[in-house]
Amino acid sequence: DERSSCPLCDIIQRDMNSVRHVFSTRYFIALCPWASPYPYNIRILPQKHITHFTKITQKDIEDLASLLRITLGALYNITNKEDFNLVLYEPPEKQNKSFHWYIDLYPNNEANALGEEFGIYINRVKPEDAAARLAEAARKEFATLAGVKS
Repeated sequence: DERSSCPLCDIIQRDMNSVRHVFSTRYFIALCPWASPYPYNIRILPQKHITHFTKITQKDIEDLASLLRITLGALYNITNKEDFNLVLYEPPEKQNKSFHWYIDLYPNNEANALGEEFGIYINRVKPEDAAARLAEAARKEFATLAGVKS
């Protein structure tokens, strides 16, 4: 079973209800990864094991678009930054089936790059603290998009 050998499937299972959980939709989950290199780094993963982005369905695409809208709105509301990085991680072409694709989002900020040229990342925001702030902002963003008045 591919899921049993996938570290990201284990992370999804463990962090679904953890302090690093930001927001979930039917098919995707957004988390602040443990030991994230950047402040307010959000990792978006399909909840089921999928090796390549190109294997997702139209329903997955619509669900991912919703989650991206919610998490990007939350990122903007927390950081006041309009520019961000979106990085898609996929396996090399002939990679085995244990790889689980994912997306990392993080604000584009020159302060993120402190020491990066030396392979040293300085993140002054604990992922648990970032997730708490982002989760609250994501719930507000979702409510706004759903037309719920707060």
